Amino acid sequence: MIKSEREYAITKKAAGEFASSREALAAAAGEDVGRRAALSSVDAQLGDLRSEMAEWERLRAGGVQEIDVVNWDDLPKALMRARIAQGLTQQELAERLGLKKQQIQRWEDEDYEHAEFWRVLEVADVLGLSLTGKAKLAQPTRPNLEAIKGCVKRAGMDADFVDRWLVPRNAADDPAAAAETVGVRLKAIWGFGIEDMLAANSNETLQWKAVANARFKRPANADPKAVTAQEGFSACLLMALCDLTAKAKQPVLPADPAGMRRLLFGNQPPSFGKALDSVWKLGIPVLPLSNKGGFHGACYRFSGRPAIALKQSLQSPARWLFDLTHELGHLVEDDDPTLRVIEPEEPSDEQDADAEARAHDFAAKVLLGSHVDHIFTEVWRRARGQPARLKRVTATVADELKLDVGLVAQHVAFRVRREHGENWWGAARNLEAAAEAPFDIARDALLRHVKLDRVMEPARGMLLQVLDRDG
Repeated sequence: MIKSEREYAITKKAAGEFASSREALAAAAGEDVGRRAALSSVDAQLGDLRSEMAEWERLRAGGVQEIDVVNWDDLPKALMRARIAQGLTQQELAERLGLKKQQIQRWEDEDYEHAEFWRVLEVADVLGLSLTGKAKLAQPTRPNLEAIKGCVKRAGMDADFVDRWLVPRNAADDPAAAAETVGVRLKAIWGFGIEDMLAANSNETLQWKAVANARFKRPANADPKAVTAQEGFSACLLMALCDLTAKAKQPVLPADPAGMRRLLFGNQPPSFGKALDSVWKLGIPVLPLSNKGGFHGACYRFSGRPAIALKQSLQSPARWLFDLTHELGHLVEDDDPTLRVIEPEEPSDEQDADAEARAHDFAAKVLLGSHVDHIFTEVWRRARGQPARLKRVTATVADELKLDVGLVAQHVAFRVRREHGENWWGAARNLEAAAEAPFDIARDALLRHVKLDRVMEPARGMLLQVLDRDG
């Protein structure tokens, strides 16, 4: 059993050396009996070292309330585990007992074999242990926020995501309370709490329920934990918003682009703000997210109720409007009551690429009219197939057709990417006139349609952090 930071460091170094030895043995040629026996011996010793390290890490991380004591022989180890869980060194425990560090060190080295019984009881009392079938701490050790954050990040969540949205804003005022809040949020979003997280991280076997049950489309080379962490977060908040915005009847979305345009804008020209208000009035919540990575956007149905998440780093209202209408295209095409479509950086396969192309074409026809194919063909022809000429030509064509240049540019950028493999998104954004940040437009729409004091915790606290884009 590891009893100090020094012993932990020694054990970690030894484990590294055994791991290197094992790699060398495994790489050696031949299958003789001696080599197999050596591998078996190294595996056994490496397993013991890792088990001891995992126990030390679990005790030091905090959140421990019970320590198994099957019989009196377990009591010495329980005392040592309680000391470690309480974050006390041998020196600190000795000071509380009015003893020297060497005395505690001697007792622990000898498993308290020569300690008088009343001394054992004194140590247990100082450590807050009571025996009720198990050696139970009088109070659970407070969860260690930094240890929990480390576990969550190692499990695949982006560090910025954890710090900005999973950890409460006032964490510095009360780290222990903040750690408990993180545990509640973990449970609400993914179905596992702090104890599950710490135990799983100790042996690297964390299982994400959201990953196992995922039905969404994502690239084959994407990290499933990283994508699913943020997707589960947005789904949790959208479910809370659905509970407040649900209509008696499910919204009917027109399958034809002209009908969708009338529904969103009436006789007015397309705008992101107008589209948002129309979608919210249908009872479809739209959640804006401002962090990078994970996914672009998503659309859901929770028991048949549609919801949309928009997550775009480009500060382009035209791009956000295209993304919103794109998600409506998915909702129109697929009536699955448990729909869960996630927009990746790149489509994961040919089928998904076709679905994304159909959703974009639907959005383009809604926003630009039925002649969208002519728009791109004309722009590409005048540009002579040269991306460097696209900016001037796109602006000219948009002006001639009396269309919003930002929307035309976004359509051109998508087609250039799909058909020619060129990234033209940055240049498309530069064609737009200066405008209010699209995240702010979407946030304000949400605040107009939802009374935040009606959102239940823990979703309310997380939603407030999401809407505070500067936090």
